Amino acid sequence: MTDATTYDWDEAELARLELQAAHTWQVLLPLLARGPALPGATIVDLGCGPGRVTARLATAVGAAGTVLGVDHDPALLARAMGGPRTADAGTCRWVHADAAAVDLPDATADAVVAHMLLQHVPDPAAVVREAARLLRPGGLLVVVDVDDALIDVHPRDPGLQAVLEASARAQAARGGDRAIGRRLAALARAAGLDDVHAAVTLFCSPPLPAPVVFAGSLAFRPQLVAADDLAATQATLARIQARLTAPDAWLQAGVYATTAVRR
Repeated sequence: MTDATTYDWDEAELARLELQAAHTWQVLLPLLARGPALPGATIVDLGCGPGRVTARLATAVGAAGTVLGVDHDPALLARAMGGPRTADAGTCRWVHADAAAVDLPDATADAVVAHMLLQHVPDPAAVVREAARLLRPGGLLVVVDVDDALIDVHPRDPGLQAVLEASARAQAARGGDRAIGRRLAALARAAGLDDVHAAVTLFCSPPLPAPVVFAGSLAFRPQLVAADDLAATQATLARIQARLTAPDAWLQAGVYATTAVRR
């Protein structure tokens, strides 16, 4: 299986995913405009998890459209199925599958979205190739994912780099990559896609509230790192969180976003 998660799912993590989706949707939605018209479109949401982005995609395609949420975890799919929908949302269908081997025909979708998926998979190239297979000619791939090199804080904490390195080791041990963002464009080109565009979006406090940026970028690290790194990670994050109350404090995180087209 290619899309085994590198996080443990609990209520706090699910709340973090909703917060993350609310902010990264402002990145994702304009990128979808580079592809076929959204009203009435068919979109595949690879690695849909609990369906936070899927629900937003269903609203974007409207009542005539369809969103296919794909995930390997039946418990997360069950949550996605029970999630809220707007009255004018399109049809949502759910597919229990590995993101690198989806039981859907070639050229199924006008667009394929992989939102915060590739950081978790041991073979991201296989997932991007599968996304390319699912696209119709002229269809659009949109990939949004993390890169911990975009995280910074002022005043600088001497322990921050150690936290990021401990996170990278732990996610790599589970088959993931916390620096996947910088590789997205190359993965799209290797899958034979064209018109590849990549960009970085930063989320900064200010103007965003510090607790929001902290929750999305750092607060979950104690659940990710190995036991040997836990105490130092907790101490560093406690210092950073305390310092973020200062008037001149600043925290930055970000995502890479890549779009590509199937010809």
